[in-house]
Amino acid sequence: MDIREMIEKCKPFAPVVSAAVVAACVAGSLYGYEAPVYEMKASVEDTQEQEDEVPVVKTSTEEETKEDEAAEEEEQAKGSFDMEDGVYQGTGTGYRGNITVAVTIKDKQITSIEILSASDDEPFFGRAKGLIDQIIKKQSTKVDTVSGATYSSKGIISAVKNALTGEKDSGTTGSSQEGTSASQSQSTPEAVGILVRRGFHSGEVMVVLVLGSPILPSKNNFVKALRKLHPEITTVVVNINDKQTSMVLGEKETVIYGKGYIEDTLCGCTFRISPKSFYQVNPVQTEILYNKAITYAGDYNSDGKL
Repeated sequence: MDIREMIEKCKPFAPVVSAAVVAACVAGSLYGYEAPVYEMKASVEDTQEQEDEVPVVKTSTEEETKEDEAAEEEEQAKGSFDMEDGVYQGTGTGYRGNITVAVTIKDKQITSIEILSASDDEPFFGRAKGLIDQIIKKQSTKVDTVSGATYSSKGIISAVKNALTGEKDSGTTGSSQEGTSASQSQSTPEAVGILVRRGFHSGEVMVVLVLGSPILPSKNNFVKALRKLHPEITTVVVNINDKQTSMVLGEKETVIYGKGYIEDTLCGCTFRISPKSFYQVNPVQTEILYNKAITYAGDYNSDGKL
């Protein structure tokens, strides 16, 4: 069979063969091809993953601080005091003198702190004792002092340190430092109460600050701010009451503004009224009562009868 006869016989299959050849070419050209839409999706996903995985930049100081805190907490949890079980005694210096404590150690941890002796005033020392729970909770003497009882707080902390490490403080009492500006800036006075007295007729006003300590930082600025709000105030007095009694006023007083007293008129007489002076709180009714008594006194005869 020659070539011409073969071609004639294959003509009926020509369309099929052509389609097969085109299909094969198309398949070959598309092999390994990935549509652009998929590439875009993958690109978006990759971008989102990269954004999600952007690391938070932390300074070395922050990382070191957190690591130190974590290490400290872990150490405290395990017991940070390499000491045998027992009771250790220590002494620190408070406001008026020595403060002695007994620290109990068990399993390398502080389990209790007992005050053995102290010479500080009870109103302040009683507040300072509140930091004992903080020392036990944190298993550390790095705790904040109690506001208004700074020296007593430092004395307790120093006593615990002395019991644990043998370290001693300077031995200088807080009372001996009261005259220095540094001690004044570090101490916060405890307000016991405020007394306000006003002259009914004169209109003069006296403010008495009752404090547990004679230290009043920036007293001039305090008076200036107070009189800016209430210019009718004519005098300001600081009264010191460091005793735990029912009495409001103490024995010592310091005038920080004005004369230290106010004046008022009652029944035609002028009286000077100090913080501790007795003076009727209702002068109007007092004058009526006094005048009534004077009237009755004038009606007495020589026999003492009305």
